[in-house]
Amino acid sequence: MAVEFFDAPEVREIADELIKRDFPDLLGAVMGYLFKSKASKSQGKVTLGTCAKQGASQKALHGFDYVVTIAQDMWTQLTGEQKEALVYHELRHTFLDEDKKGDTQYKILPHDVEMFRDELKKYGPWRVDLELLVEQVEKGEVGEKKDNAQLSLF
Repeated sequence: MAVEFFDAPEVREIADELIKRDFPDLLGAVMGYLFKSKASKSQGKVTLGTCAKQGASQKALHGFDYVVTIAQDMWTQLTGEQKEALVYHELRHTFLDEDKKGDTQYKILPHDVEMFRDELKKYGPWRVDLELLVEQVEKGEVGEKKDNAQLSLF
């Protein structure tokens, strides 16, 4: 069966609240939200969602600055809190900058930390980004898991 894409109003609703609360820079951005019928895999891992900056030709066609796409088959397995966390994660990839003329430039940010679990176990926080992550965990500066539900992707 072919993968299908369709409007994601539930994602939009969550994103609108998150943008008001946590991403005020995005209030002027035109955001699109899609469900993808089936999750894809990247390097053997399930991709729950993506956030893509739209190029000039794409924006000319549909008007969006960014498009967030969520795997609908995985979305249905998430709790409300996990859904919010996923949308937050995708919105966190957005970055608004200004060019020399002062015009808004829409960009995509990479993840703050990229690592392997066994790397951290074997060598500890050997890089600055890993050190900052471990410090946040040790100081209790991470969100608390509010329920026992956890999505298994493997």
